[in-house]
Amino acid sequence: MFTVCFGPSSGPEVTFFKQFRENWDKLPSHQPKLGTIPLIAASDGLKSFITDELTQKHPRDDYLELLQLAGYMVGLKIEATVRRPGAVRRARWIAKALYKLKIELLYDGNEKMIQPTGRELQATQHFNRFVADVYIQAWFSCRATVDAPSNDI
Repeated sequence: MFTVCFGPSSGPEVTFFKQFRENWDKLPSHQPKLGTIPLIAASDGLKSFITDELTQKHPRDDYLELLQLAGYMVGLKIEATVRRPGAVRRARWIAKALYKLKIELLYDGNEKMIQPTGRELQATQHFNRFVADVYIQAWFSCRATVDAPSNDI
């Protein structure tokens, strides 16, 4: 999905992610501006799923961070900070999701530092909707590899 939204890769690092990471300390705000309208319209079922998953123990901190960012996107009232972006390699899908969610969440109020082109901003929004609406539930519903085929159906 990342390639569909942003085009083919030109190297091991995503240039826009690298710039975002390097400019992190220059951002006026590291917290999303939460309005009354969520960035992503989500079903009550998805909101409930994310809320339930946030109460579970996860094997990695980035899994929890992904849920927290998705929760912000769909308008859940959660207590979490947006963490400094870490290393990203094209092979790690979760890093791409974390970066893109952070970029969209922090864009409002940081427009002078986060300067995507119109196409990049639209692609970010499309990608984030895929992550929140489709991928979150599929990823977290499939804790065991043997469950993957039935979850895909």
